[in-house]
Amino acid sequence: MLKNKVLFPIILSVAVLLAAAGPFAAEAAGETLLDINGHWAQQYIAEMCASEIVTGYPGGLYQPDQSVTRLELLASLVRVLGQDEQAKNLARETVDYYVPPPDWGRGYLIWGVQRGMLDKNLLEQMAGPATRAEVAALVCGALQISPGSGEPDFEDAGQIAPGYRGLVSAVVDRKIMQGFPGNVFKPDDEITRAQMAVILSRIIDNNFAGAEIQFQRYRGAVSSIDFTNQLITLKMGDYGYLNKILDDDCEIYLKEKNARLTDLELGDEVTIVLNNNERVVFIKNTAQQNGTESGTDYHNYAGRVDSLTYSEGEYSLHLTDFDGRQMVFPVAAAVTINQDGYTKEIYSVNQNDFVEVRIAESRITEINFLDTTKFEGTVTSINSSKLTVRNDDGEKETWQVPGNVVVEGSTEEYEDIENGSLVEVKVYDGKAIIIEVIEESSPEGEVDSLDTSGTWGITIIKDNGSSKKYAVDDDVVVRNNDGDVIDFEDLDTGKRVRLRLNSDDYVDLIKVIDEAGNGYVEGEIYSLDTSGAWGITITDEDGDRKKYDVVNDVTVKNSDGDSIDFEDLDTGYMVKLRLNSDGDVYRIEVIDESGSSVSGTVNNLKTGSSPWIKIEKSSGSIAKYYISNSAYYTRNGSSINLRSIVIGSEVEIRLNNGKVVKIIVTDDLNITLQGEITDINVSSKRIKIRQESGNSFSYYLANNADLENEDGDEIELEDLEEGWDVEIKLENGKIEKLERK
Repeated sequence: MLKNKVLFPIILSVAVLLAAAGPFAAEAAGETLLDINGHWAQQYIAEMCASEIVTGYPGGLYQPDQSVTRLELLASLVRVLGQDEQAKNLARETVDYYVPPPDWGRGYLIWGVQRGMLDKNLLEQMAGPATRAEVAALVCGALQISPGSGEPDFEDAGQIAPGYRGLVSAVVDRKIMQGFPGNVFKPDDEITRAQMAVILSRIIDNNFAGAEIQFQRYRGAVSSIDFTNQLITLKMGDYGYLNKILDDDCEIYLKEKNARLTDLELGDEVTIVLNNNERVVFIKNTAQQNGTESGTDYHNYAGRVDSLTYSEGEYSLHLTDFDGRQMVFPVAAAVTINQDGYTKEIYSVNQNDFVEVRIAESRITEINFLDTTKFEGTVTSINSSKLTVRNDDGEKETWQVPGNVVVEGSTEEYEDIENGSLVEVKVYDGKAIIIEVIEESSPEGEVDSLDTSGTWGITIIKDNGSSKKYAVDDDVVVRNNDGDVIDFEDLDTGKRVRLRLNSDDYVDLIKVIDEAGNGYVEGEIYSLDTSGAWGITITDEDGDRKKYDVVNDVTVKNSDGDSIDFEDLDTGYMVKLRLNSDGDVYRIEVIDESGSSVSGTVNNLKTGSSPWIKIEKSSGSIAKYYISNSAYYTRNGSSINLRSIVIGSEVEIRLNNGKVVKIIVTDDLNITLQGEITDINVSSKRIKIRQESGNSFSYYLANNADLENEDGDEIELEDLEEGWDVEIKLENGKIEKLERK
């Protein structure tokens, strides 16, 4: 069957062909597979079903131990390569050789011939059951893997036909197939549907699958779980965070055993699989259990209470743990709450309390307030992760500062606490979890602005890049660098000053330390350097360009005064750079963002090599933009891939040197779009379309959806046909109206 290879030692007679409508008969929508529970390959079967590479048979059966025909295997390999649509399109082509039935297999067989892996004169043999040696051959042909040069290292290697040995070595070396106990390969054993699911899973895990299949999958560490809203957040290494909603039918496997969402632990490394609606339908990892409670798994989490909400008769507690990870848990009606040896009511739990919660069967069953110790003194050393305080007896204590630290008193942000401040620290397990600033030190910084209307005020920018406004006493004394008294209104921005606060926290003395300050520069961003040591190059009003080094903890404010990441800056922004005494940038203020982004409707899109996007602006004009190879794409704050963008979506694009570096999908649920119908599922009321971009999308019909033919007459779902060009109006992601064009 493989060209130039004698794969099948004899010409097989045509076996009884499958009577099903496809390589695997369509499973009823949402129907559970009844015959895989407890099967050794249950996880792999569930994973491949979730990925829509295989499905079950009518009646909710998968038949895991049934043999697989060569044609069925070929079809599954085409699917795992993401080329199912191409194969189906080939079924319509006329070829100069005989393609045997069944009809569903025609496109796959032609695909195999065009791929160069099948002999067009021996296609009838594809109806027979596949042996393990033949699987190795078909896998190598589909994935275009060259045969290995060495002999397979199995005890029964002599039973592997010579033409297969290099192919078996190739798939074993790539961890796609493996042997059995006793170091045997069993080349003549027929492969089962369960074993096939395992092989397909390994193809994906070893990055041999097609791009469309890989785009369905993400790997990362569990950062937070919102049990109330069924939302999971993954930390994607250095690529940030990914937020995804779980589908109602999502399956979870730990150590290849079916599990529940509550069995996942923060920090677990997982792989998730998304459906066409970007919802999680499958999760797998290695379980890390926390404990058991009367036979029930439980988990303990400690952290800061962000809020306690009440909806539809149930409380939910929002918690940030000591690693800064956020999570939400529903609270059991019979929850037990303990504080200082007393039982409390639910209303005793307040924002910024520190507690440990116990989770059992998806709900908080116990809340324990954390026991803390107090320490009061003067801050002698402070950085982003450690705090050192000296008390009146000269004793020093140093603690770790977690990401969920609470700061109270005259300072509300941890970054604003300075050496010399008087504080009271509440400590738990070596961590400073609550810091009350009793009295600030004399704050210093550069004058950013003055307010001389009504109650006077002064805003200074501190050395850490943060800014803060202070109320100024009417009788404030202001002294310049020479010690002379000057008027408050005579202070200039950019001067470095030290402030003294009175008992009412009003500034009653301002001392100018440096008339020049460290200075600032303004200009338009020409380029950003985010690799290694950060840098920024700007063009000033004279057209001169200069590059500045940027400190790692730089403060960046957008034009609305909100904090953003350094990487979120774009070329074309007008900015003000604040420089420290070394001439490095410690604060960046965006003055004007105009001209660096474009908003509108996606008019057309090209994915693959040299991608581009056409945007129809509100004026009606259409502009084409090429997309940078390093561009990234988001929807609702979560990363997506370019193929997930629907022509017709509302988007905002960010430009760098004329190329798109970021696409933000602002709405793809309430839009009008066009495409060709490629699949109709009447039972689940779902339609699949392919757009001009070549990308496919599935949508469900809303209740009472309006369907019309080309004459405007109302029709039923059963009247739709594949190949129709249609225009679809979506409301909340469902088809409200469909018209044939």
